[in-house]
Amino acid sequence: MKILKKAGPPQPTKLQKRISGLPTSEIIIWTENYLAEIGKHVAGLGEKTPERYSDALQAAEVVVDLVSELHKRSNV
Repeated sequence: MKILKKAGPPQPTKLQKRISGLPTSEIIIWTENYLAEIGKHVAGLGEKTPERYSDALQAAEVVVDLVSELHKRSNV
């Protein structure tokens, strides 16, 4: 028989843990860099391949975590 666990708040990922330990100024720099990376992968020169779009998607997921942390800090 399976024992059901109570659903609690989701556990933070390794990336979210790393981001939470960074100073705000560093998070802003990371955000700007990842936004530039997304632009390079989507609109940059060269052939548009599925790998480039996959890389852009991964960078976008990082940006979501970065901006979420900035939003959390601004509502303190």
